[in-house]
Amino acid sequence: MSRKFLAANKDIADEFINLAKKKGMTVTKLLNEILRNTITLEKNGLTLSKAVNEYLVVKTAQESGFILVPAELMYSLLDKAAPKTIEEIMDSWRNIGRWCGKCFSTRFTNSPRDLLKTYIANIIWGLSDFIVEDNDELINIRCIGSALNEKYTRGIANFIEGFMESLDYKCIRKDVVKGIISLKLRKT
Repeated sequence: MSRKFLAANKDIADEFINLAKKKGMTVTKLLNEILRNTITLEKNGLTLSKAVNEYLVVKTAQESGFILVPAELMYSLLDKAAPKTIEEIMDSWRNIGRWCGKCFSTRFTNSPRDLLKTYIANIIWGLSDFIVEDNDELINIRCIGSALNEKYTRGIANFIEGFMESLDYKCIRKDVVKGIISLKLRKT
């Protein structure tokens, strides 16, 4: 098998050699594995950096107590809840959003816009569109998830609102209907 040589900064190469030793692999074997996985990611429209960032978000969520729940189960539970209970659940969504905003802003150094986009895209599934636009003091957020039921849509909106409150943004306009969220927030 023919080989090509690749160059790397000395400090990175030294760390890589130590990593290969620690894993009981040759440098060539580890490099080939990483390159193969990087190529697979790229072929699927994902960069290695994005994959690492998304993994860290999901890992942080998992360590924070998040669990995967089938959408139909969540919708069924929300639909069966009494009106007073629904309002308590909506308050919980906002409180969890606040906590997550603090947790993620402490752990990751992204801007509020990037933090929100990365976090929501990886934790809240079922959104076909998630658009965050910001200019100076304002952030506009639009979410569309045609399969989401009305109560789950409200919960996501409250979660996002709480998340942004923890980053010092106040909601100044909120439109929520089944499957559609539109929020306008101002820096406080």
